[in-house]
Amino acid sequence: MSLNNLAASLRARFLQQGIMSDLDEATELHRAALLLCPPGHSDRSSSLDNLAATLHDRFKQRGIQADLGEVFSLYLQLSHLSHAASRTDLSAAKSWAASAHILNHDSALLAYKTALKFLDQQVALLSSSSHHFDVIREAVSSLATDAFSCSVRRGALTTAVELVEQGRAVFWTQLARFSTPLDELSASGDTGAALAKEFKRLSFRLRNAFDQSTEDQSSQIRQLTVQWDDVVSRIRMLHSFSRFLLPLPFSDLQKAAEDGPVIILNASRYGCDALIIHSTEDPVRVPLDATQAEVSELSSDFQSLAEQFGSSDHQLKLVGVLRKLWNDIVDPVVQALRESNDPTRRKKTICLTFTSPLTPPLWQLLFVRNNMFVEEMRPRNILLPLVKATQ
Repeated sequence: MSLNNLAASLRARFLQQGIMSDLDEATELHRAALLLCPPGHSDRSSSLDNLAATLHDRFKQRGIQADLGEVFSLYLQLSHLSHAASRTDLSAAKSWAASAHILNHDSALLAYKTALKFLDQQVALLSSSSHHFDVIREAVSSLATDAFSCSVRRGALTTAVELVEQGRAVFWTQLARFSTPLDELSASGDTGAALAKEFKRLSFRLRNAFDQSTEDQSSQIRQLTVQWDDVVSRIRMLHSFSRFLLPLPFSDLQKAAEDGPVIILNASRYGCDALIIHSTEDPVRVPLDATQAEVSELSSDFQSLAEQFGSSDHQLKLVGVLRKLWNDIVDPVVQALRESNDPTRRKKTICLTFTSPLTPPLWQLLFVRNNMFVEEMRPRNILLPLVKATQ
């Protein structure tokens, strides 16, 4: 039995019986296992995550700050990963983000940035099969909305927009089969086509190496990663590809508000907020007096009633849902807009978008506006017609 397996068994027994000596022994076994996985080893992130989890368990039992400090010291190593991210790297980064968010640790934003960077790399390595699409959907799930919530609670409002857009863009690009940066690179000329071909070849080899994930593969993964990073660097030197596999900065996303304010609604397990993006001002946060469960229930009720609309009974229920939507979500945003000094607030269009992965991100709205494909690309969230307002 491996060190990690034995440690996992001891930790499981501790969780069932509460014997602290089991947890102490599990911690030391995970620490020994980590020593066998030096930086660059394909199993290092998994081993690191296991040790961090047992240390966190021990902190909750004894309250020793040194254990908690070691937890985040371990997780911070993920931000200096020396190879392209694997699925286990992404899983460890998500664990880091969740722990840092719950404990209000200073590394929370870095954790979410790291997790979303790993997600981008994973998408770049994956093929377009339905299995891999399911992996993307599972990975995105609450990551983007939780990153948004963490950012707004720390006052980093532009970062909130960047992170949630980065996460949603991954899912939306795959879902709608929009042109990806790699497609654009292939069509940009001979140099771009050659680099795109090399990128695909290395990504395929890396994906296979990660899937095999044995100790013998660690050296190959390091070598392939060096080549992969070199190709990415050369791609970023090309005109119009300086942001290849990098998130769009807020200054670019803000352009979506040139025709009027953009309101982003976010429902996370950590809270619900609206963020108003203006064309020239800093974003404005509007806390919402609702929980994620309540928002989900409102959305479900509205969809159900809208499909059965016609009887007076259903109309009365629908009015009740609309009234709650107005009181809890729309009215606070409207009041904040009235207090704004942004001159575009008086324009006729207010665009409202949700942080659900199924709602198009801001970069896609920019694409729509610039290419005039409004009917084909319009956001289709069921609540959008309700709260897309005219002034």
